[in-house]
Amino acid sequence: MHALRPDDVGVMPRRSRPDRLAGVTSARRPPTWLAGLRATTVVAGAVAAWGFSFPGQPVLPVLLALVASVVAAVGAVVWVGSLPRSRRHRLGVGLVLVAVVGLAAAAELPARARFLPSAPVFSLVAGLSDRPPAPGTVFGAEHRGPCPAVVGLELVSHCVTVPGGLLLFDHAGSALFDDAGWAYLPWGPDVVVEEGWFERPEFIHLVGDWYAFSSSW
Repeated sequence: MHALRPDDVGVMPRRSRPDRLAGVTSARRPPTWLAGLRATTVVAGAVAAWGFSFPGQPVLPVLLALVASVVAAVGAVVWVGSLPRSRRHRLGVGLVLVAVVGLAAAAELPARARFLPSAPVFSLVAGLSDRPPAPGTVFGAEHRGPCPAVVGLELVSHCVTVPGGLLLFDHAGSALFDDAGWAYLPWGPDVVVEEGWFERPEFIHLVGDWYAFSSSW
């Protein structure tokens, strides 16, 4: 009997080490559509966070954010489902993603992240203005100080001094009939009283003495 040779029937030649490594790398490489799905999910999540970051949440950004949220949610479900692990592992990753999104929303992270780049300019505007009148004085006093149309990265329509603080109104407004913007409240939001054009104000703490607000009129 003669020794078997690589070209004999039923005998496959051994692949070299580089060939074997190339095969393993190719098997582990994710498909192109999955990479596109991941990018789409991340972009949609960023758009959703941007839309929900506006003070008072005006209509158009919120609608865009809702659509982006649906896209991001579907993408995240497919992404997690494609993980090459056990069902328990995929479920754990999904729960972690849900927890992260929930905590970010509860902590108002989109609004705070939006405000932080402009915070030094807002503080400069407040510092150059007259100190807000103490709580209990006349409401809606004339604002004395700079009120630029652009403060940092934000568009401001007008400024109003109120007892206990200073209001800078966002040019985009809030919903269809409400006002929104940023408030400098060194005494806190509890001292701000309601008026006919400033009803049911709601405040979200951003950083320091600054708050985001929305109100009815």
